Amino acid sequence: MYVEDNPANLLLMRRIVDRLDGVSLRSATDAEQGLRIAVDEQPDLIIMDISLPGMDGFEALAWLKDNSKTAHLPVIALSANALPMQVARGNAAGFAAYLTKPIDILEVTSRLKVFLSEA
Repeated sequence: MYVEDNPANLLLMRRIVDRLDGVSLRSATDAEQGLRIAVDEQPDLIIMDISLPGMDGFEALAWLKDNSKTAHLPVIALSANALPMQVARGNAAGFAAYLTKPIDILEVTSRLKVFLSEA
């Protein structure tokens, strides 16, 4: 699942996922919707933008980690917040990985393959 409010980034992720065999993409445009989907559908992996309307990616991650139904789900941050201290904050918060925008297609594809092979 990809939680992203920017339509262009969402479209790019759809194109990346469409190239992977046996993988489908569920999306949400805000954290609240993403949390509902996570509880109901238990995706193998969540990719979370940090700067979302309303609840941000850090708050959403904390909610997921505190909920017994979603605590086991790996969450990758994918954010334009790319300063070293922002990446360190993301890693300390418990994201499984912290990727930065603009989206690096090869890196995202590689990470997806790694995380989804472990699911």
